[in-house]
Amino acid sequence: MSCSVCLLPFTPAFLSLRPRPPPQGILDSQQYMYFQHAIGLGARIEGIVSPFEYLDDNEFLNASPSASKAALCVWESDGGTEFMCHTACAKILRHALCLEGDDPETHAEIAGLEKIIGRPMGGTKAGKLPNLRYQDLGIPKVDVTSYWITEDRPGVNTFRWKAFKDDGFEWMFNRPDIFPKLEDVSEKRKRSIGEPMQPTSDIITTQPLDIIQILLPYLSTPAYMALTSTCRILRKYALCEFQPEARRRVLELGWAVPLRSEYENNADSQFMASVRVEESSVDSDWLLYLCHVHKTAAMRMRRRVWELSQAIARVYHTWK
Repeated sequence: MSCSVCLLPFTPAFLSLRPRPPPQGILDSQQYMYFQHAIGLGARIEGIVSPFEYLDDNEFLNASPSASKAALCVWESDGGTEFMCHTACAKILRHALCLEGDDPETHAEIAGLEKIIGRPMGGTKAGKLPNLRYQDLGIPKVDVTSYWITEDRPGVNTFRWKAFKDDGFEWMFNRPDIFPKLEDVSEKRKRSIGEPMQPTSDIITTQPLDIIQILLPYLSTPAYMALTSTCRILRKYALCEFQPEARRRVLELGWAVPLRSEYENNADSQFMASVRVEESSVDSDWLLYLCHVHKTAAMRMRRRVWELSQAIARVYHTWK
């Protein structure tokens, strides 16, 4: 059974009577626990938006405190599946759809999702939304469907965990809501630059600082990083005076900072990036953060989920 956003599987919870866990060594304990939880969306879901635990064998258990006792949800039936997502995938998707609220009006919109974007399909395409070419979406593009084996009963398709890992996609097992820390620029980082050589004669460093700052937004991020690595003067500027420019580039990405709900629900929020200046100073080490969001496995996965969610949202807003 797969998430209708990222198409990766779920892992069976301890209440499962016939669990089929991934092979030993594929996931660590935190990854395993993350994959066993789901958020169900839609009119057939009790509560419209409800948390679930995966039981394998085509069943999810509604984990909402307000759910009926032993409320089981059959995932695949009548040629389609329920709209189940991993918890972080669901948050990012709801943000893309502009349906993050828990008010009655928002729940009414979520209840009508299937009428607009279609019900997730069954069979060989189990869990996939009908109007999306998943293999052409996301950064990078990965054909996750090719790693699913169709079985002879509904809802029990098998994921080839080891083949997926062996093909270099292990990074996709990381939670897409684990963020790099945003901290102040350390004295060690400042000292590592050394003293700039004076005087200079090149066309860039001889310009007034204000002129250089005016030119920076016209550079692509790779070009910006390359320019600010060319000499000690520009490295010092990047680490000190140019931090607001690095911040602008981080916020421009969209996916690189926590959603409001992710920020407010995290105990370590004082180390998390925020779009609000009062929560994350413009002079923090945004340059280091910008580097990390392009390198860590969790942020690679977040970028992919973000792109997939944006594609679903485009279908939704086009047909709404």
